[in-house]
Amino acid sequence: MLSIHELPNLTVVYCCHFQIKDKIEQLQTEWESLIEAWEAKNAQCEAVLDSQLLTRDLDQAEAWLNSRTPVLKDETFLVSS
Repeated sequence: MLSIHELPNLTVVYCCHFQIKDKIEQLQTEWESLIEAWEAKNAQCEAVLDSQLLTRDLDQAEAWLNSRTPVLKDETFLVSS
């Protein structure tokens, strides 16, 4: 059994306990901030992706319409009444 001289200083133990608790709380706060930042960046990336996909789709539609322009300009397809 430990003698009274071998017991840890309760003040040191008490102090260390609160230092550890403070660090855990700090880590929790920083983790939550990191998650919020990631969610904001993810939303931004999704918006950029949506914009790029829209641009791609519009470019494809424009190319398709441009490929049909000669047919529309060809007067042999005009119907006379």
